[in-house]
Amino acid sequence: MKLKTTNASLVFALLVTAGCVDRIHTTPDASPSREAAASDLSAQAGVDAGKDTTTPAVDAVAIPDAVVVPDALAADLVLSQDAAADVIADVGGGVDSQPADVRVAPDAGADVAVVVSDGSVDVAVDVPADSPAHTPDAGAGVCQSSSDCPGTCQMCNASHACVAAVSQDDPNARCAGTCDATGACKSKKGQTCQASTDCAGGIPCADGYCCDKACTGSCEACNLAASVGTCTTLAANAVPHASHTACASTDATCAGYCNGSSAACFYPSSACGTPSCTGNTAQAAGTCSNGACAKPAAQTCTNGNTCQASTGTCSCSNTTCGTSCVNLATDPKNCGTCGHDCLGGACITGHCQPAVVVSSSTAQLSVIGVDAASLYFQAYDGLTNTAYQVSRTGQGATGSLLDSGDFDTSYLGVIGTKLFLSPTSDVFQYCDINSTDSTHCSATKTALPGAGTLATFKSQTPPAQYFALYDNPTQTEATISWYTTGGTLVKTVTDTPSVAAYSYLGLFAYGDAAYWIRSFLNADLTPLDATVYTASVANPTLTYLTANTLPDIYSIIDANAKSVLLVGPSNGLYRVALPNGTPSAKPALLFSTGSSATILGATEDANAVYWLQSDGTVNSCLATFCQRQILVFNQNVFGDLYQDSSALYWGDSTAAGAGQVMRLAK
Repeated sequence: MKLKTTNASLVFALLVTAGCVDRIHTTPDASPSREAAASDLSAQAGVDAGKDTTTPAVDAVAIPDAVVVPDALAADLVLSQDAAADVIADVGGGVDSQPADVRVAPDAGADVAVVVSDGSVDVAVDVPADSPAHTPDAGAGVCQSSSDCPGTCQMCNASHACVAAVSQDDPNARCAGTCDATGACKSKKGQTCQASTDCAGGIPCADGYCCDKACTGSCEACNLAASVGTCTTLAANAVPHASHTACASTDATCAGYCNGSSAACFYPSSACGTPSCTGNTAQAAGTCSNGACAKPAAQTCTNGNTCQASTGTCSCSNTTCGTSCVNLATDPKNCGTCGHDCLGGACITGHCQPAVVVSSSTAQLSVIGVDAASLYFQAYDGLTNTAYQVSRTGQGATGSLLDSGDFDTSYLGVIGTKLFLSPTSDVFQYCDINSTDSTHCSATKTALPGAGTLATFKSQTPPAQYFALYDNPTQTEATISWYTTGGTLVKTVTDTPSVAAYSYLGLFAYGDAAYWIRSFLNADLTPLDATVYTASVANPTLTYLTANTLPDIYSIIDANAKSVLLVGPSNGLYRVALPNGTPSAKPALLFSTGSSATILGATEDANAVYWLQSDGTVNSCLATFCQRQILVFNQNVFGDLYQDSSALYWGDSTAAGAGQVMRLAK
């Protein structure tokens, strides 16, 4: 309860009534009769309390002067904390003066001194320390100090009411942590907790302690002895704590661990697993990835590759061409170099061998033409010549019949869709090889227009547009005429030399040009000298390509886009470069067989010159520096040498009358 009064007597009466005061002591003072005043106060207290004032409430006992509180400080009535009376009284400097505070303070002795000052009398009241206990009524919310308030996080406010202590430490220290904004007792950072709701300020509970952050990483903790309450990265190689995710792995080599600098587990990315071979299936080693050994898919070794146990991979012990492992010495698709296809032939020591395109057991075969799709050949069985067509990429095929002639028939070649032939030495014809006639061109032969001899030619790609005839009825002039394959005359050139006696040797046509050797004769018709001449549809002017000093023993065996090839003295192969030749010099000697063999046929492309020899060899060399390379041995060479962009073709026939057409990849 709370009592407001200015009557000192009432205060004492209350004290006496509550049993808190059993003695009243007065001290000597210069003022009149302090003891009398004390007696009056006691009596007045009894009156004010409604008691019989004749009953003594206290015994007057003198208190030593040393215990007397000076007047200047004796304005308070002080009650013992364990006093029985629950009294708050204001006592002024006099009976009717302003109120003063009532305070509780222990005496130096066992009792509690209660000092009242009325401005003239100092009264000391001893309250025994063993007075009956009496605590404030909590329900009434009455408190003198915060310690009077029960429970945790309570405090006594200015109105002497017990209220919640918020956002501060507990004033009675009953909460080990601190009081939150609602007055609930919460743990501080670094103090123990069961859940985040136990922690003040909304900080999380981690590892059993209120922590500065959630601290959920495998390699961090909030309960390290040196930093409790602060999330700290674990030392290198430390094991994640029980409440944290372990550094899991499925491979020992790839196991994760704490590296001392990261909150997460560190996982290596090193090689793992053991490479192996199971038959021809290769399994390479793997690479660590997030604790697992990630191995590449097993690989079946193909295309000549073999499994290498040391690496678990397919590897090539020879040469890798694209995705294949090949032996360049024996692989017919990669013979000598990657991509060099032998076109059906074998590969021996890195050199392509010829393949048989078509064969006959009863006839000798020789090539008469080749184009982008087909190979043309003639077969001679000792009685008749027969023309055939076969796929140029075929192998061991049977040709399709084009025409069958008699003993004297000679098949000369193909330009476009026309097959040219000579049934006799001075008659020339052609026929359409795409005819739907059941006998193909046999019944539809057409005589060539004009007079003269058909110039020798070889098939070319793209096909030539013309064929050429030359006529030398006398030894005083010659006429060269070009016709379309349809028989239309395009151009005529007449050669009238200044020397009366001459002859033409080896007229050869290529494209729209013709090449020939004009040989001059002495008066007795013996050779004097010879010159290589040319003329064409585009340039009909006669032009000589070599010096006018050749002996009359040269003959042209081939004309192509690069050169005119001749055979000459000592079985030599000679070359005149196109388009301008060597007007002031003789043809260049490429190779001479001497007396050992003769040159049977030749041709040239952008890379090399090729020729056949009677000793059964197929040869080649560079045009700019001819060092003979033998491509094939032991051939029974028959007929001329033809080419396309990828291969050489020739006839190969035996004395017994059997024959075949050969194809050799370049």
